[in-house]
Amino acid sequence: MSPRAPVRNPLAVAVALALAWPGFGRGEEGDTFHPGTWRGSVELGITHDKESFNSNNQMQSVDLSRNRFRERVSVENDNFYLIDPGLATGVLGVTYDLIQTRETSDGISDSIRERLVGYNFDSTFLSALPYNGRVFANRSQNQIVLPFGRSDLKLQNEGVHFRLQEDSPLRDHGFPFFSADLKLERQHSEETTHSVLGQDFTTNQTQNNLQFDARKGFLNSDLDFSFQRLDLDDPQFPRSSFRSDSETLKYNLDFGADLNRRWDMRFYRYDRSGATPIRVTDTDDMLRIDHFKNLSTQYRLLTTSIESQGGTAKTEEGTFIVHYEPYKKLLLDNSDVVVHQTLPAGTRDSYWNQTGAAYSHDVLDDATLHMHLGGRYQIDDNKLTSSSVQVIDETQAAPPALGAGAGFLLGQPFVSAGSIVVVDARGGARFPTTPGLDYVLQIEGNRTRIVPLPTSAVIQANDPLLITYTYELDPSVKYRTLTGSAGIGLSFPWMNVSYEHDQSDQHLLSGFAGQFLDNTRKDTLLFGLHRDWDVSKARADSSYIRYESTLLSYRQIQYGGLLGYKPSTGADVALTADQTRTDFTTAPAHQTVSSSARLTYEWVRPGYWPLVTSSAALGRRVYRDTLQATETINEASWRTRATYGKLDLISVLTASSRTIDGSKTNNFSVELTAIRRF
Repeated sequence: MSPRAPVRNPLAVAVALALAWPGFGRGEEGDTFHPGTWRGSVELGITHDKESFNSNNQMQSVDLSRNRFRERVSVENDNFYLIDPGLATGVLGVTYDLIQTRETSDGISDSIRERLVGYNFDSTFLSALPYNGRVFANRSQNQIVLPFGRSDLKLQNEGVHFRLQEDSPLRDHGFPFFSADLKLERQHSEETTHSVLGQDFTTNQTQNNLQFDARKGFLNSDLDFSFQRLDLDDPQFPRSSFRSDSETLKYNLDFGADLNRRWDMRFYRYDRSGATPIRVTDTDDMLRIDHFKNLSTQYRLLTTSIESQGGTAKTEEGTFIVHYEPYKKLLLDNSDVVVHQTLPAGTRDSYWNQTGAAYSHDVLDDATLHMHLGGRYQIDDNKLTSSSVQVIDETQAAPPALGAGAGFLLGQPFVSAGSIVVVDARGGARFPTTPGLDYVLQIEGNRTRIVPLPTSAVIQANDPLLITYTYELDPSVKYRTLTGSAGIGLSFPWMNVSYEHDQSDQHLLSGFAGQFLDNTRKDTLLFGLHRDWDVSKARADSSYIRYESTLLSYRQIQYGGLLGYKPSTGADVALTADQTRTDFTTAPAHQTVSSSARLTYEWVRPGYWPLVTSSAALGRRVYRDTLQATETINEASWRTRATYGKLDLISVLTASSRTIDGSKTNNFSVELTAIRRF
């Protein structure tokens, strides 16, 4: 048998299994096993990639060419049952992939041949009864082609899931009726990412997860409890291994003569061991009273305790809020907040009063006037022996598209750059990252921006990120902050315009230094046009921001727009573009310009044979900064799918180029796939 025709092996195996299965395609009366619906597919795919990287230093140039052949067979039996559908039903499927890859990099060729096997089993027992269970086990292997490399993924998990409904027989024996879920799951994942540019990433993790949830409903209240234990073992990154326990208890009660009072209580505890142990305890009590239809008050007490290697930090916060609507479309809010923090280096106290008013009114025939006014008076009193405060696991997310300056600001100002630790929390894990390889820092006045790099082997678009860092403040001062805001806007069905002013003044009341106090002024002007017609639509938005503070000053102008057109039934064409220019006047004075444009085309041919769907996109993103090199990203893609009965033909074409600091990266890929379903 020729080694160049491997598809004959998996196809023969799949057909033999299906034909040899007892009672194939039907179940005879009296049989224990009754098969459900059989289905499957055979898939053939060819991919060609050509990539190049050239830098100022020709010794760093890379040329990569890759041809990839994929053959896949899948067979699945859906909704089979044992003896009776009420006893056990399920799904059982298997997949077999054979991937052959030939790569040529800098004149050196390499051939890779891999077999990927997957299965899926999911069965539910006693589904019609208030107590039932589920058993599942699945395994999947995949190979993802990346620029200048690839990522091999393997995921395997198995577990059981037991469910108890409120109408269970327990209530007939005097037990309190409730609903509950118990789930035990073991998951093993392997991920290996290799790039010829030298950025590799490997992980081999095992997660054991136990989760229990219980719910009890009363006449005017509800009680919920959940517990989860996660045991993660990562031999590749031992510092990422940990065990965590978390418990959450929630209770709400509606009471009063007209049920106009509601009490919500939440208790949360999280305990994690390992290289970075932490224990978080959180209690939250809130009472809301609807005195009248237009008057309500809220009372809240929040307590949070965080124990880590750096010590214990405890925060107690009390809040009182009044909502009052004296007239229709006029809303008044007033809140009083007291916060006491006990930190390893001392204490911090804050208390403030905040008042706001919002009003809207219909003017002319089709316009609405919006106005708001607010102010806040706050006192902060720091009694600390150190100027550093630690933030643990601040939640952020990677941008949806990496590159061209896309990033996010950290929550606190005056961050110590050397203290920043970023971990990728994809899939509940804690993958470590490296500055310079996975992300870079940008300082904007007293704020710090994290910009993930598109060449990162760890951080992917939209990944959840956890950031730990320390920030600086005046350790022993008492200061006042006076904040005010006002805005007015006018909205038409085809236009909107608004202006808003915000300002904040901080004044030292006692103590020394005060070098971290900041006074700010911000003016924002927004203008937008929007109109829809039968076969077209248009949007145009612009904004102007003037920001002045003790440490940072800039002017920012933003433009954006959309043009959409439907040339025929099932077709859509859209052009979107935006540009943001920011001129920083504080040292170091510089200018940044971020611009993007994207043209998309989508077409569906409904009601015809064959069914054809197509989509295309052409985009360009540019980020310029007078202090650093300009980054330009050009992207193009085309995807078409034609369906002839049970045969699908898919073609995908992608191309991109990235230029920064004299280095240029080009990527080109064409993929052809045929899928025959049966």
